[in-house]
Amino acid sequence: MKQFMRAVLGLIGAALGAVLAHMLITSDLIGGLGKIERIMCYIVGAGIGFGLLFAMADRFAFFMRNFVESVTKQIREVSLSEVLFRTIGLIVGLIIASIISTPVLQLSISQVGNAIGVIIAVMIYAVMGLLGIRLEMMYHEDIMSVVQQLRNALTRSEADREKRAEIKKKKKFLAKTTELEGDEEEFEPPIACPKILDTSVIIDGRIFEVMRAGFLEGTIVVSHYVLEELQHISDSSDPLRRERGRKGLDHIHEMQTHSAQEIIIDNREISKPKEVDSKLLVLTQQYDGRLVTNDFNLNKVATVQNIPVLNVNDLANALKPIVIPGEHMTVSVIKHGKEPEQGLGYLEDGTMIVVENGRDAIGQTVDTIVTSVLQTSAGKMIFTRIPE
Repeated sequence: MKQFMRAVLGLIGAALGAVLAHMLITSDLIGGLGKIERIMCYIVGAGIGFGLLFAMADRFAFFMRNFVESVTKQIREVSLSEVLFRTIGLIVGLIIASIISTPVLQLSISQVGNAIGVIIAVMIYAVMGLLGIRLEMMYHEDIMSVVQQLRNALTRSEADREKRAEIKKKKKFLAKTTELEGDEEEFEPPIACPKILDTSVIIDGRIFEVMRAGFLEGTIVVSHYVLEELQHISDSSDPLRRERGRKGLDHIHEMQTHSAQEIIIDNREISKPKEVDSKLLVLTQQYDGRLVTNDFNLNKVATVQNIPVLNVNDLANALKPIVIPGEHMTVSVIKHGKEPEQGLGYLEDGTMIVVENGRDAIGQTVDTIVTSVLQTSAGKMIFTRIPE
């Protein structure tokens, strides 16, 4: 292989040497040469070119091998979309370079001809090509965001057309059974926005019961970053974490199998930021949707960034039965409370009931009166007292 590389580079060097000799012979720098002198110039130029590149063959092969390995490694580290858009940036840069270099190639200087113009044109092509790639790398996230917004706009426009067609069919049907005016304004229901699920809400699983009940509309989006995080949790050495991860993967499979809603596994790459939660915030903004989570801290961060959030814990708290002070409740006191005289019980939905004077009633079911209700982000606590 080395001998072949040396031979190829030697021939290329001989050709370049002969070309340079021809440029010197035809220029005014060397004049009055006879036929034999010209032939000797060609031979000397070809020989020098052959010798130089033949001697540099090993270094050139080493450089090319390292260059190819480096490029291959970088390509493996970037996504297909990045390779595609950087290629487009390179093509745009070369097109602009072609336009700019057209008058440069016409530049001709006595004694050297248009050699200077060719060199300048090559430099323009190199600079503009690299500039196109560099600009794409700097603004890749913005480009992907614009592409996603266009995709969402096209998807929504298609969904809007389907909705309008359905509304027209319903209106035609109603027009046959009722005397509707033909110029009445059409009612166009709003299109449900996409819902992006995070890891915590998938592991929890209650969101799928909400979906089955029909209370969650729109497209459901699961990022591949969430799937990777669930896989890492499933491979954990901690049995509890491993069980939670496998439970989350089972929930996704069940959702894909039994849910009538559209489920999208989003495979787009988001290079920055690095954390999965931060990537989900960016993804929610790109979809112009809502983030569904149980994570208290993620909920707070999303709220600060004005990203709509649906918290399943807030929904669960809102659906718990409403009690008012003075209402009677039957409570099974099962253990001691935080204070010496307190006893604790629980409703079927997990709501904690604090019986203020229930220490002596542990293990019994007693009738109590509600004294107050404390609502927190972690849940609801009901304070009661056994009547004297």
